[in-house]
Amino acid sequence: MASWLQPGAFTRFLGNVSPLVIFSIVCVAAVFLLHILGRWNGFDGSGLEASVSPAIWHGAAFAFVIPAILVDTIVPFPPDMNVRFPQSVFFYPAIGFLVEVLFHLLPCTLLLLLARTPGADAGRGRIIWIILATVALIEPAFQAIAGASATAALWRDAWVAWHIVNGEIRLTG
Repeated sequence: MASWLQPGAFTRFLGNVSPLVIFSIVCVAAVFLLHILGRWNGFDGSGLEASVSPAIWHGAAFAFVIPAILVDTIVPFPPDMNVRFPQSVFFYPAIGFLVEVLFHLLPCTLLLLLARTPGADAGRGRIIWIILATVALIEPAFQAIAGASATAALWRDAWVAWHIVNGEIRLTG
C-alpha cells in the first residue's frame, strides 16, 4: 500500500525489486522460521504479553523519543530520512515487519539451529542468551554503519548506535 501511495518509498531499501515480491518471500520465510522456533522449547511466545504492563511499554517509548527529538534538534538527521504522513501509516509497519524477519527472526533461527548439538542441554540457557545478545546487536551494527555520516557529528552517530543497542537489549532481556 505504501508503494502505491508513494512510488519508490521502498526503493532506498529494496532497490528496484518489487516490494510485492520481497514481502511475499519474506512472509513465507517468516511462517517457516516461526514454525522452526515454535518447535524449540521456550520460543513459542506463550505468556510474553502478560509479563510486562502496557504502561511500562508506553513509558519506555516516551523515554526513548524525547532524547531522539533533542538530538535531531541539535544535529538534524537528513530530511529524507523519514516517510511522511499518510504514507508513513503503511510504510513503517511494513518495513518494521521486514526488519524483524531479516534482522531478528532469521539470524535467531539460524544460530539456534547451528547451536543445536547432541548433549548440549547442559549449557542450553547460556547458549540461548549468547544467541539473543548476538541477534540483538545485528540491527544496531547495521544502523550504525549504514547511518554514519561524514557531515554529522560523530557523537550523534554514536548516540544513535547506543540508543538502538539499548532498545534491542531491553526488548530481548
